[in-house]
Amino acid sequence: MEQITRILIEDILTFAYCDEDQMAEDFSVAQLERIASALRASDQAVTQAFLVVVQQMAKESRGSGDTERAEQLDSMPSHLGLA
Repeated sequence: MEQITRILIEDILTFAYCDEDQMAEDFSVAQLERIASALRASDQAVTQAFLVVVQQMAKESRGSGDTERAEQLDSMPSHLGLA
């Protein structure tokens, strides 16, 4: 399950931070809204498991020196309305 969550988180980062020449902004925003809505509608255990993986990925990013990615991951819960 963790691997699927990591894939979802990578997709969220892609939708949130890709350039307009890579993906239409309206599409990205719509996808982010769908994902956020689904996560907010999930039960607390699912949401908590998602947040744990986000924190793990942020820690891994900091450990590898990628502070920008770590900051993006740290802000993800609030951007999705989960914090």
